[in-house]
Amino acid sequence: MIRPLEDSLSSCTLCPRRCGADRLYGEIGICGAGSDLHIHHWMSHAGEEPPLSGLKGSGTIFFSGCPLRCVYCQNHKWSQTTPLSGSIYSIEDLATLCMSLQDAGCHNINFVTPEPWIPFIVPAVNHAKTSGLSIPIVWNTSGFISYDGFELLQDTVDIYLTDIRYKDPDESLRLSGHHTYFSISREMAVNMLNSVGHFRMNSNGIGIRGLIVRVLILPGMVNSVLDCLDFIARELSLNTYISIMAQFEPVHLAHKDPTLRRRITHKELRIVRMYADSLGLKYGWRQDLDPSAHELLGTSMEEC
Repeated sequence: MIRPLEDSLSSCTLCPRRCGADRLYGEIGICGAGSDLHIHHWMSHAGEEPPLSGLKGSGTIFFSGCPLRCVYCQNHKWSQTTPLSGSIYSIEDLATLCMSLQDAGCHNINFVTPEPWIPFIVPAVNHAKTSGLSIPIVWNTSGFISYDGFELLQDTVDIYLTDIRYKDPDESLRLSGHHTYFSISREMAVNMLNSVGHFRMNSNGIGIRGLIVRVLILPGMVNSVLDCLDFIARELSLNTYISIMAQFEPVHLAHKDPTLRRRITHKELRIVRMYADSLGLKYGWRQDLDPSAHELLGTSMEEC
């Protein structure tokens, strides 16, 4: 393992919680991660944004553990369990897995909730590249990453697929378990844009580099979504590719929150779409509310 990556495990500051766990010597971080890399499952994923899934799928690797505690997390069965679920992989195992996904025809390697595992992922990607890995690396993240962690990724990530949620620290604390998520996710989106630029595709419509920002609509919280869209238009740019997500369902602990006991309405979705249009955010995709088809639709914002 590269020395700076190893050092990051001895007093972990990879996420903004900066819990300082000595993971090299058996301590477990708040995220649940220790000294062994845990992967819950992996797949060729057809349900990501169209330029990521393409025709052959996104090579998606779901890591166990997470520094956030979102009450509505759809992946809570492996992101919020203690001890961590899944199988233990070595750095070499992860490199081999990346190569197998490329050999299967996947358009990219898509790391989901990867922040606790940066010290394992970076050398694994480097190792895989020496074996011929050439497809883009997607960092599929909540955006809750520290500057320490982000700096370690500068030569590794091609596409950042990040979330921006909430309008204030109170919402961040109540729904995701940490008051700084609201501000950190926005700051990191700016850093990600500066690192990889605006989203770009090849001649076949497959993503090769850049930033995509996901905006999840939560029931009863349309004003928060509009605030996120304002931030994107103002602090990123109107050229930002956004993914408006309507997939929320009241899973995990959502039923305990009075605002999260239902799916969003057509009116809420329509308000968000119209506001994105009014701001001039015309690049990206949106989900439909049809419960039998949650696939992302490959239409531009201006066509919605």
